[in-house]
Amino acid sequence: RIEFEVVSVNSVPEAKQIPAQKIKEKEQFAPIKLDSYFRDPDHKNEELIFVFSDKKITSAVAQAPAAKKGKKAPAPTKGLIYKNGQVVGNVELEVSIDKNRVATFKTPNSYWNGVANIWVTAIDPEGALVSVPLKLEATSVNDKPEIAAIPERSIQEKDKFPPLNLDDYVEDVDHDKSELKWTVSGMVKLAAKIDNNRVLTVTTPDKYWNGAETL
Repeated sequence: RIEFEVVSVNSVPEAKQIPAQKIKEKEQFAPIKLDSYFRDPDHKNEELIFVFSDKKITSAVAQAPAAKKGKKAPAPTKGLIYKNGQVVGNVELEVSIDKNRVATFKTPNSYWNGVANIWVTAIDPEGALVSVPLKLEATSVNDKPEIAAIPERSIQEKDKFPPLNLDDYVEDVDHDKSELKWTVSGMVKLAAKIDNNRVLTVTTPDKYWNGAETL
């Protein structure tokens, strides 16, 4: 009588390339169903741990090394222990994975734009892993400057209007205030000038002038 035994060898999870995504600023990246891109010959997908990182992960510790019947428990492999959905390193996007292994991505704010180069890694319970790159890009969209209401200015005849610093009333998420170009119109009798420091000066035609104008 001869006994033949085939010893199980843990296979590395398999992965397909995940298509890159390109959106415009303020839009949302499409969720990614990880089951469509990863599979493991030896384990169910719900047993896999998925990690998102800015650098490729090369090793991981087995989730729970267990002894097989009649044998000692295998020694843990070298590396780190990861949790499902963990984000490692400088990844600008927020990443979350639901119970169905669908990954969703959230930008830091609605005005975020740039490129996030991410490594998506699947780790099986015995520490075998596979990593694939993923590129997520949001292109910049020029937003209009936002101008706050400027309070009315009222002075006594013979007085002078105080200078108005326009920087105090404008915000632009895409440009520095020094890059903005200002114009002023609507003057009839009054004279108005904006200097290089974006300070508006309004003067009356003479010290006895009185009235009201909307600029």
